[in-house]
Amino acid sequence: MPLRGAILGTPINTHICRVKDWLYGIVPVKPKGDSTTVVDSEYEAEDLLSLYSLVSWPKDIGGAGITPGLGKWENVKSVFPIHNPQTNHDLLRHLGGRLYLRVEDLDKIRDLFGAKVAFYFAFTQTYIISLLFPSITGILAWVFLPGYSLVYAIITGLWCNIFLEYWKIQETDLSIRWKVKGVGRMKLNRPEFKYEKVFVDDFGRTIHYFPKWKAIMRQMLQFPFVLMSLITLGALIIIVFTLEILIVEEYEGPYKWYLVSSFPLQDLTTRPDRLINSKPRNICLLCCLQLPFLTSANFSKMSQIW
Repeated sequence: MPLRGAILGTPINTHICRVKDWLYGIVPVKPKGDSTTVVDSEYEAEDLLSLYSLVSWPKDIGGAGITPGLGKWENVKSVFPIHNPQTNHDLLRHLGGRLYLRVEDLDKIRDLFGAKVAFYFAFTQTYIISLLFPSITGILAWVFLPGYSLVYAIITGLWCNIFLEYWKIQETDLSIRWKVKGVGRMKLNRPEFKYEKVFVDDFGRTIHYFPKWKAIMRQMLQFPFVLMSLITLGALIIIVFTLEILIVEEYEGPYKWYLVSSFPLQDLTTRPDRLINSKPRNICLLCCLQLPFLTSANFSKMSQIW
């Protein structure tokens, strides 16, 4: 669907964004009006999102096509809204006096900063509160249970599963409340994506094509690094534990305490987004979150290869 009229202003683009949400099944009711309909935003973050879409969307769907750091926009470092100091101060003053954030407080965060930031606060609060249980059971296990307790391990495992299931329910409730359930289906192409061909499909959409086999081959390049990381990390763990056992159990010389406490391991992360060349932004973000855990033992020179 061509998004004509988006260049005329944010109110028109707000309606177009709502129509796009309906087309992707995020909201069940079709917004009334056409491509020239002017509507008011329900909250400030919706205005900012509409304006950001107006600036960053490609020109073929009605945006300005501004891509910071790429092409003719290489001198543009970033695109972000100007903060409202008074509104920020009022929100911080309101939230600063609360020990627990209610749903209405999360709504205020959503209204000003958007659903993504509000979800961050909701998850952080849920996680911190849920940590009270393992904190109490940990103290009780330290006092009454042996050093390696199967009972404590089972209780902690049950707590992990209960917390995950509870957060899934809360996440669904909030996503329905904020009308963002299923927003992950909306995939916006990365401007850094390097394609080989461009064609128009039967629905009139412009498709940027990159061979699937090349994408798979690029992803296969990570396996040697994963294998090297596993071998290196395994060898380091064996060496560290061997030295630690020898020093703790056998060594009785001077400075034993300092030697026992001198075996930290530091995780190193990598950046695989440039190598993988993922088209959708959400897939690229998922790779950036997952692969550092698999390659945590890579040295800094390895990370520069990405």
